[in-house]
Amino acid sequence: MVMVAGLECLPGQRRSKTLSDESSRTDSSRLSQRARAITPAPPGQIKVAKNLSEVTRAWGLVYDVYSRSGFIHHNDYKVHTTPQAVNRRTAVFYSEINGEIESTLSAILDGPDGLPLDKVYKAELDTLRGRGRRLTEHGLLAHRVQIAGSQAAEYFDRNKDSFHRSQIARVRESLIHLMCRTYFFGLTMNCTDIVIGVHPKHAKFYDRGWGFVQAGPQKAYPTVNNRPVVLMRMDIREVLKRPSMPYGLDFCLNNPIAIDTFQERCRFDPSRVIKNAKSLHLYLQDMYTEWEQRTIAWAQQRAC
Repeated sequence: MVMVAGLECLPGQRRSKTLSDESSRTDSSRLSQRARAITPAPPGQIKVAKNLSEVTRAWGLVYDVYSRSGFIHHNDYKVHTTPQAVNRRTAVFYSEINGEIESTLSAILDGPDGLPLDKVYKAELDTLRGRGRRLTEHGLLAHRVQIAGSQAAEYFDRNKDSFHRSQIARVRESLIHLMCRTYFFGLTMNCTDIVIGVHPKHAKFYDRGWGFVQAGPQKAYPTVNNRPVVLMRMDIREVLKRPSMPYGLDFCLNNPIAIDTFQERCRFDPSRVIKNAKSLHLYLQDMYTEWEQRTIAWAQQRAC
């Protein structure tokens, strides 16, 4: 967070409380105001995906946004995810307006298959694991406004100020509501840390809004066509000790999510993924060699 440091006292001087203390109180007050400005009712109904159909729809939005933005190449299956996300330790959340998915975010718990960010930050994540940290990654974030922006770039260039004020605020508020779900999911599953990979220009939002700190150097991320990424980490419990609560987290803690919400999530039964989510299965089979190895292992387990 951007905080004003306390002033060191010179010999013979009393410590001045005015500048540092008032600045800290002002900063805290501003963050609290931002938390109060978030509407308790999210923009659209937020749900946890309960079945493979809902998961595929959510990850279909990820594909639409990422492919139009140039983050990934087009594919015939119109879906984008990672093999690590297709397991019982994942929760997929999405918001829906008038039957159409507006935004989505997935929480992926660490396990034998690792996390998507291991592709570029395995050493950093292994260091955390070696210290006994239990990790969850938040990723596969997308919002439908991003599609509108790419389709109407010329219009938004002419009306940039009004677009940024209204549409970016809409995306940010939707993200905060989604992250409330993923935060409490991590707590419920007894995780100690949340990790994310974000574009460097977005790092400040996650710092001020949620208390994330940078945990790795900037790198090129092959999963999104070598776009720049930085690893950020939030210690789920340590962040609560900050003198000024990040405004997104402040809102989150005042709007807790029922544990029952997470019990209803899709559990990605292997046989159902293969039989009932053919586009998802074929996509993973074509894109990731490790997916085929996993399906062979599943088949061998069922034969035993």
